Amino acid sequence: MSDTYTTHLYYHHDHSLIVRLYQSGIVVEELTIPASEGRNRLTQFLQKNIKLQAPLAIFIDPVLVMYAETHVPLAFNEDDIMQYIKVEQAQLFPTLEESIYVDFLIISETSEVKVIKITACNMNLFSELIFLAKTLKISCAHLSVDCEDLKMLNLLPWRQLEKDASQKRRHKILGVVAISVGLITLSISLFFIKLAKDDKKSEGIIFSHFQRKMIELESAENLNQHYHQLIQRWNFQIENARNQLRVVKILRMVEEQRPENLLLDKIIWNKNNLLLKGRAKDSVMIKSYFSHLKKNAFDGGVKFLGQTSDKKFPFQFEIEGIFESSFLNIK
Repeated sequence: MSDTYTTHLYYHHDHSLIVRLYQSGIVVEELTIPASEGRNRLTQFLQKNIKLQAPLAIFIDPVLVMYAETHVPLAFNEDDIMQYIKVEQAQLFPTLEESIYVDFLIISETSEVKVIKITACNMNLFSELIFLAKTLKISCAHLSVDCEDLKMLNLLPWRQLEKDASQKRRHKILGVVAISVGLITLSISLFFIKLAKDDKKSEGIIFSHFQRKMIELESAENLNQHYHQLIQRWNFQIENARNQLRVVKILRMVEEQRPENLLLDKIIWNKNNLLLKGRAKDSVMIKSYFSHLKKNAFDGGVKFLGQTSDKKFPFQFEIEGIFESSFLNIK
């Protein structure tokens, strides 16, 4: 297994920095940077290790962040909660500037509300560091608090970034499906054109053959055999084209019904049997996806295969079943 590198940057309240380079979880280099030398020495450190492609994670001194505790309706999902925080920002954090980084934890739930703890900091305090990482083409996707209880927070807008990435993946898949449909349609059209030409040519051959060998039984048998061969080839090509269209129809339906917080790692289609393997953010997403498939003439079952170390998509699953013949009917 190849070594993996990460860079952790600790931002203190006096604006001094501690930078640590990790190799497979072990510190291999550490640098303390006074506030007066912050930008230049940090740039040198990152440039020196830029070939390692170590993603950057920033951890903030707890005194530089503010906290607020409130409650929201039980039906609120993550997007609803973030929108609520944005609307109520002035009341929740009256001393912070307008531009902030923010994240939240759900502390508890009752039958009516969710109790959440919100953590926020001024965006301008760290915008220079994030801009530096972007300039050096270093991935920086984590901004958290240097506190064990809050390290799982990410104050950067990771939810929106995930949503954008998911939309890009969806557009890419739909683009591939559209190209596949176009190529299949073109192949079918070319096949029929060639078949028409072959049939016309065959008609000429048959007519000439009958003129020359009309009374010969052997010639009649050969013509009959040739005719059946043409029919078999026609039927084979038609069925092959229909099978390709079935696959395209299934791939399109599987992707269109997939929710944003669910990833498919494997799609196996064998005759009329479909097997899907993937990961999801939670079990609710998996059940919802399976429910949408059933509404599209799919009959099968879902298995939960346990959890992985992937914090974003920890729930593994497997869906297997068949489609009703009406769904697969291609005329």
